[in-house]
Amino acid sequence: RASRGAAKRRRNDATSTADEEAELMKWGVDAVVDRHVREQGLDLGTADGKAAKRKISNRLSAMMSRLKKRNFAEQLETAVRERDDALAALHAAAARQLAEVAGLRAENDEL
Repeated sequence: RASRGAAKRRRNDATSTADEEAELMKWGVDAVVDRHVREQGLDLGTADGKAAKRKISNRLSAMMSRLKKRNFAEQLETAVRERDDALAALHAAAARQLAEVAGLRAENDEL
């Protein structure tokens, strides 16, 4: 069952466009759902119209959730990369200082 859900999500992701994703992030799910309802001319007084709106809303809510997760994952990856770069710089500085201290000790021992 989980695999069918994953396959469905992949299909939905494939059908979403960058413009649709940007619109969702800018305006939010409710505004985009309202726009789709207006464009499709759905009659919300009927059961079919309400079902169509619910289907649109569910699809866009799921897309928004995936976008938020993806953005959060990208932020974490960036933070980890920056942390690793800072640690590498600190290790390099420490190694230079140790080499300098070792050189000074060698000079001191010669005296």
